[in-house]
Amino acid sequence: MKRLNYLIEQLLDVRRAEKGKLAVQLHEHDIVAFTRKEISHFNFAIHQKGLKCNIISPPSKEFKTAFDSGMLAKVYFNLISNSLKYTDNGEITVVIDEVNKNDYDILDSSPFKTFVKVEVQDTGRGIAQEKLAMVFERFYQEDTTYGKGYGIGLSHTFQLIEAHNGYIEAESKLNQGTTIRFFIPVVDYSKKEKDKLVSNEDDIYRETGSDIIIKDPKPIKPSIKTILVVEDNADMRSYLKSELIKSYNVLEAEDGIKGLEMAENFDIDLIVSDVMMPNMDGMTFCYHIKTNLKTSHIPIILLTAKTGKKHKYKGIETGADDYISKPFEMEYLLLRIKNLLKSREQLRKIFQNSISLLGPSSVTVNSIDEKFLKDLMESIEEGIPNSEFSVSSLEKNLGMSHSNFYRKVKSLTGLSGKELLNEMRMKRAKQILIDNKKIRVDEVAYMVGFSNPKYFGKSFKETNGISPSEMKRKKRP
Repeated sequence: MKRLNYLIEQLLDVRRAEKGKLAVQLHEHDIVAFTRKEISHFNFAIHQKGLKCNIISPPSKEFKTAFDSGMLAKVYFNLISNSLKYTDNGEITVVIDEVNKNDYDILDSSPFKTFVKVEVQDTGRGIAQEKLAMVFERFYQEDTTYGKGYGIGLSHTFQLIEAHNGYIEAESKLNQGTTIRFFIPVVDYSKKEKDKLVSNEDDIYRETGSDIIIKDPKPIKPSIKTILVVEDNADMRSYLKSELIKSYNVLEAEDGIKGLEMAENFDIDLIVSDVMMPNMDGMTFCYHIKTNLKTSHIPIILLTAKTGKKHKYKGIETGADDYISKPFEMEYLLLRIKNLLKSREQLRKIFQNSISLLGPSSVTVNSIDEKFLKDLMESIEEGIPNSEFSVSSLEKNLGMSHSNFYRKVKSLTGLSGKELLNEMRMKRAKQILIDNKKIRVDEVAYMVGFSNPKYFGKSFKETNGISPSEMKRKKRP
């Protein structure tokens, strides 16, 4: 499963690169310590194959420079995996050094003067010279006794290094081994170097303290719908946000526990959640969302690498509104989000146009919301004649805080509690005036909770377009 998830992440990176959105998030690290840590993940596999692994670095204990640790981890994963796959005897050696631009021809066109050079050398079967030039091409595969790869590993590595303003090349001899060599610019965080990096990347970066991070997206209008992305993988979460932020306000949570907290405390219109997460997985998260009165109205789309029908059925059973398998087309996800939000908006309009005429089941999508709306309407019906009856009375009757009540009612009906109460009073007044022509207007005002008949007349005309007296003269439909 981890291998599959890693492949999915690579495919997402490839798609970002195609759209020119594979931007690095640079922070200062000790690249020697980082390399040792990443290589240590392969110790068991290296030992199992009976190989030796050497890491050669500069004499000094630390070698600090700026790079995207997530991206470089993927680079090491791809390179060491390849070396392990094609090496049966001998050793794998990783060499880290600092070099000047003039030391290698491949660096001639670079605006940077110094680079970190990393070589991953193995004593494996090697690559024929006529095929060496193709190893960084997407989907290039070679039939071997080891089987075919996915054809994106080295191509993906090339893109990750390129995103750092770096360079990568390969050397190999059949039956002697292969060396993959990459270079990334040394950034020392002096003001001059920062300005150079920013200017060379068309303002993709901005400075904050000692870090250089992706520039924040432009702020959006408050009227735009808000989507909560719940995903433990930082790269995937960042990718989803970068696409969704174009049309929606986006909030983020790294697991189900934090997702629940955010759903209860923010105005969320839709949730996109991964299934496989630590602390609280997507299925459990979805169950809690859909069984909690505060959040049950929020539509949820689950994303998962589990493609079997059994898992899909389980996702739907927990209350998910949609279930999308990874890898997926972003256009498809955006379409499903758009359709779900549109269908909810249509239900709100149906409710607004038919208040007190439709049953709650006609405008809700689950039993919890149906019961809430039923209790809400009954509470309003009982309270309409009382001039002291208000939104606070509704909140008390339904046992909800003001903020939770507002979010719930607004999401289900498209109206605030005050607007809904007034709308119901006007509907009741209209019904009384049409059904009983002999009743006086001031009596109707008192019957629907208005202590001031004049104010009632003004409100009625604003709502219905005609005065209560004119309404009395209308024929019953």
